[in-house]
Amino acid sequence: VVLGTITAYTAYTFGITQWRTQFRRDMNRLETQASGRVVDSLLNYETVQYFNNASYESSRYETSLKGYQKAALQAQQSL
Repeated sequence: VVLGTITAYTAYTFGITQWRTQFRRDMNRLETQASGRVVDSLLNYETVQYFNNASYESSRYETSLKGYQKAALQAQQSL
């Protein structure tokens, strides 16, 4: 009985950990993407302003941020 319980607990814990890991990986990937976009825009500030692409860069960042927020919410809800 004890060995069965330990085995079941170990299998359950391993399965849940693997399932939750996908949410954390997505969240980390989207956070890196959003950070990269904002850093790229700030480093190339003059170019963005010269070509009048501030609104485009802002919308790209906003899209990345929304994706990150969605992934973070999924990761939190998976608890």
